[in-house]
Amino acid sequence: MTPPLSRRGFLQVSAGSMALPLLAEPLLADEPKKSPNDRINLGFIGIGMMGRGHLGSFLGMNDVQVVAICDIHKERREDAMARVAKKYGDAKACVEHTDFRKLLEQKNIDAVVIATPDHWHMIPCLLAARAKKDIYCEKPLTHSIAEGRRIV
Repeated sequence: MTPPLSRRGFLQVSAGSMALPLLAEPLLADEPKKSPNDRINLGFIGIGMMGRGHLGSFLGMNDVQVVAICDIHKERREDAMARVAKKYGDAKACVEHTDFRKLLEQKNIDAVVIATPDHWHMIPCLLAARAKKDIYCEKPLTHSIAEGRRIV
């Protein structure tokens, strides 16, 4: 036989049961909807060894979408496009280029990943900055202080 519930016990149980929905609500609530502004649209300039690694990393992020690929080598470009299409399930989700200047003209690109050979970093960085794109570039960024100053 259970002992009778005291007034104090009754109040403790009642207060606890009333607080439970308030505490559990954040855990049970649906995840907030994200707007397109919460997503970063990326363009890739150079899909060599480092570029492929970065592509795989960025494709794994939910708040990033790869929208353009640029490389002069057809095999690299096609491989990257296939990886992007497989991730998003849409072959038209990404545009391919052989000229990085065409990629920089795309209005829907927020940032670029530059993974070209070292001696080709300065020109794409400079033009990306002029096009008001955020830049992630492999090191070394430049080969001289003067090149670095031009980018800044």
